[in-house]
Amino acid sequence: MSTKVTLSANDVIAVDKHIPMPPVAGHVKYPWTTMEIGDSFVAPLGKRPSVSSTMGRYAPKKFITHKVNEDGVDKIRVWRIE
Repeated sequence: MSTKVTLSANDVIAVDKHIPMPPVAGHVKYPWTTMEIGDSFVAPLGKRPSVSSTMGRYAPKKFITHKVNEDGVDKIRVWRIE
């Protein structure tokens, strides 16, 4: 079913309802979905903003990050806490 929306005299767009969205194709870089409470992984320190913004997408699971120094290199470690 479509509904026509007029944006201006020359622009009419059809808005479709109940069209299923295809599955998102792509590669998941970090193991969010397979982690159990207490599990952790390490990521480069420069990826902290990206990792931090991604954590919220996996609610109700909860994660926390801390800067760590492993083998003389600053990194971030991410733990699943809930």
